[in-house]
Amino acid sequence: MRLLRLLLPALLGLLPACGSGNIGDLFSIFPREAFTPPGGTGGGGGGQPFVPAEVASLGGADGLTGEVKNIVIATVDVRTYAFLAAGASGVHVVDVTEPDLLNRGDYITTVRDAVLTPPASLAGGRCDALAVVDGSFLVCLAVGSGAANAVTVF
Repeated sequence: MRLLRLLLPALLGLLPACGSGNIGDLFSIFPREAFTPPGGTGGGGGGQPFVPAEVASLGGADGLTGEVKNIVIATVDVRTYAFLAAGASGVHVVDVTEPDLLNRGDYITTVRDAVLTPPASLAGGRCDALAVVDGSFLVCLAVGSGAANAVTVF
């Protein structure tokens, strides 16, 4: 044990310093060829620049109200659903199985206290962040001022 205490500072001294770098610093340690497949132009896009484009959208007029700050995706049978944490508005559920064909009919519901049968409730009356656990449970965290650290599991 005494030997380990003597060697540990020396071993740590051999490690490169971890400073205030960024993701670019991480990639800079690799040669450019590492990101270019043989005979290719790299980037996975055939050398063409990436141009983002909206393919579909839903908004307040479609039932998505509140401040949406978090989203999780879950597959149930053959359908894929987006669960959107919308603060005091609750949790919006949208069918995104075919995201490029998204329309008003894909909005399923909003889970909020007003639609839950007691004793079920949305802890704190809001949902600020979501997670899916084991593909079976939707966990909602309320961090709002009136419901600090409240958790609901569906």
